[in-house]
Amino acid sequence: MDRIRDEAGVRPVLARPPDGIEAVRRSGTEADHLFLIDHSGAGAEIPAHGVELLTGQSVHGSVSVPAGGVAVVREAR
Repeated sequence: MDRIRDEAGVRPVLARPPDGIEAVRRSGTEADHLFLIDHSGAGAEIPAHGVELLTGQSVHGSVSVPAGGVAVVREAR
């Protein structure tokens, strides 16, 4: 399976995601969107740059995913 994944160029969204954090990136023509979901109930700081769409806050370095919550970051291309 590793060989097939490597040949297809599939890479994980996060190099080392914290336990319980689900990360999905969707690519658009003008921006990418990083969706982060905390299934652990512990919350996490995740490397990111852009605008967190649920709060409207600028993200420079990392975004806080609340315990049991979500974060959505619009990443400029």
